[in-house]
Formats: sequence, C-alpha cells, structure tokens
Amino acid sequence: MLNYSNLNDLEFEALCKDVMSRKLGRKLQRFGPGRDGGVDLTDDTYRRTTIVQVKHYIKSGFPALLTALKAEVPKVKENSPMEYYVCCSTKLTPDNKRDIYLLFSDYMASTANIISLIEIDDFLQEAENADILRKH
Repeated sequence: MLNYSNLNDLEFEALCKDVMSRKLGRKLQRFGPGRDGGVDLTDDTYRRTTIVQVKHYIKSGFPALLTALKAEVPKVKENSPMEYYVCCSTKLTPDNKRDIYLLFSDYMASTANIISLIEIDDFLQEAENADILRKH
C-alpha cells in the first residue's frame, strides 16, 4: 500500500477528484477551501447530479469518519443528488460500508458508491492509472 498520510486534506481531495473522474467517466469539479454545503466534488455546480464527499480520516479511524458523515446527511438531503459517493482515506470493513450506506441509501446505488483507501490504492496500482499516481 502506498503512503497516503503525507497528503493534506486538499491534496487528498485532488487525488480523489482524479480517481473519481476516471472511475465515473466524467469530469468533476472541486472548489477552494471554505464552507462547501456538503459538496467537495460535483459534475455540475448548478444541478449537482453527482456529488462526491471526500473525507481524509487516515489517522482518525472509522468512528470519527462515521461521526463526520452523519453531519453530512442533512446537506445531502438538501442537495438531493441523483448519485452520491464517499471517497475516504480509511480502510473499511464490509460492516463499515454498510453503516455508511445506510446513512445515504436514498442517494447511493450500492456500497460500491463508497470508495475506501483500499479501493483507491488498488485503482492507482493498475497500469492504466499510472498517470494519476505520478501526478500525485
């Protein structure tokens, strides 16, 4: 596994933008620091059909991640995206993914909408994604 702990929050968000843009096959936008209304990455700033929430909790663990995601629920309901994804720097168990999915099930097709550090690392290890790895 690569070392992700040397990335700060904004660098991890930039990495997730590139990973998720490629995974979803569409360009995502990210924004400057500040209150984001629950939108770290989106395909369209007006319609917000796809929203990706990025959480860099590599040192905090799952309980802190889950607490932070619970605070996002009202924002997600307000934005009401067609697709919602969580991209996080935490290694998750199947039960962890289920717990997150249950928070956002109205906006997620499945637990596949939850991208953990393991999936990010596997994705970056694939030869066709070497450009993203080199960039970050």
